[in-house]
Amino acid sequence: MTAVQAESPIGVFTSMDLSRGFPAGYGLVILPSRIIGTKKIPWSSGIIAYLGPGSRHTEDEKAKAIKIATELIGKKEFDFEKQSIVRIAYRSPGYIFRGHIAFKTTSDKVELKIANLTNAAITERTVLELIYSLMAFAPDRLYDETTGALMKPGTRIIHH
Repeated sequence: MTAVQAESPIGVFTSMDLSRGFPAGYGLVILPSRIIGTKKIPWSSGIIAYLGPGSRHTEDEKAKAIKIATELIGKKEFDFEKQSIVRIAYRSPGYIFRGHIAFKTTSDKVELKIANLTNAAITERTVLELIYSLMAFAPDRLYDETTGALMKPGTRIIHH
């Protein structure tokens, strides 16, 4: 049984707007118990999918996300169990400067850059669905790096 079969994903992302160094492009799978990241994303299958509570994705879109999640997990670069994550820091991307998501664990730190490499609408959708997924994953550990405040539903996510 795969991780995706055992747990329904909260979020699945492959995007040119996310990166961990060069080249651009990164994939994330957010499961209820952990976060998995990979540089080796399936370029032909770009996806931005918040699948948690209130998701508006169709069953076909959810099936596509689960298929991609399984592929991403097979090529993982990091795999952080939820209980090992101490803090998740978010900095909103601007028109000129990149934002980021930083995962701090008990033994490691990984930072993913967020840049506007596609177009503003796609970048904004990626950020919104990623933050919704992280709020569903760990509402007690997601912080706005600019203000230092814990992010809650209703928090302003995009700062221009």
